[in-house]
Amino acid sequence: MNLSQGANTGLYSSRLKLFDPSNEKRCYMTKFFIGFLCSTLSLGCLATEFPAVGLLQQIPVMGADYKVIARPIYIFTNKKLTAPIVFTGMAGTEQPYIPVCCYQVKNISPLDLPREVKKYHKDEEFGSHMRGIRGYAYLYAAEPVSDKSKWTSIMSALIKKSSNPDDGSPFSAPVLAAMITAEKIPLKMGTPPNQTTLHTRYDEKSDRLVFTFQQGKQKIEFSEPTFAH
Repeated sequence: MNLSQGANTGLYSSRLKLFDPSNEKRCYMTKFFIGFLCSTLSLGCLATEFPAVGLLQQIPVMGADYKVIARPIYIFTNKKLTAPIVFTGMAGTEQPYIPVCCYQVKNISPLDLPREVKKYHKDEEFGSHMRGIRGYAYLYAAEPVSDKSKWTSIMSALIKKSSNPDDGSPFSAPVLAAMITAEKIPLKMGTPPNQTTLHTRYDEKSDRLVFTFQQGKQKIEFSEPTFAH
C-alpha cells in the first residue's frame, strides 16, 4: 500500500514538474526569443542593398596636333565592385534625366588614378580634370555594353562622335548600377523602400558641378570641375 502510494506520488510529482507554471513561462520566453531572432534574420536577408552610384568620365586625350589619341572611359564610384556590372548614365542638369545606356565594368580590379594620369601625361587638361574628381572611393575602367540593342539614342550619338578624331568633346554623367532603357529616368529609381534619387547643381563659388544621390537616409556626393569652354 505504501509502495503504491509512493509510486503514485512520484508520477504525480513528475506531472507537476511538466506543468509547472515557471517551466511554462521559460518555454514561452524561449520560443519568443527564437521567433524574434528568426524574424530579425529574415528581415536582414530580405533587405536589398542600395546599388552603387558614381560619376562617369569620358575625356578625350589630345595629341600634339590636337587630334584625339585615346578616349578612355572611367567610372568613379562609392562602392567596391564584387562582380562585373552595368551602369546607366543620367544626362541633363535637372529632372527628368535622360538615360545613357549602358556602360559595363568587366574588370573589377580598381584602377590607380595617378597611374592613369601618368599614362596620358602629355594632355595636361586630362590630368587636371581627373585629379579634380571628388567623392569617390574606387575607380574602374568602363566601356559601352556590347549589345547595341540596349543602347539609348544618346549612347548611339556618343559612339558616333567618338569615331571622329577631330572631335575633342568630353562627356561626363552621374551613373547608377542598373540598366535603364526607358525614355526618361524615373524621379525615384529602384523599388521602395530602397530607392535612389539624384539632385544636380552648379556651385558658382567653386565652379564645380555637384551630384548628390540620396539613398535612404544616406547622402552620397560627387563633384567635378567644369570643363573649359
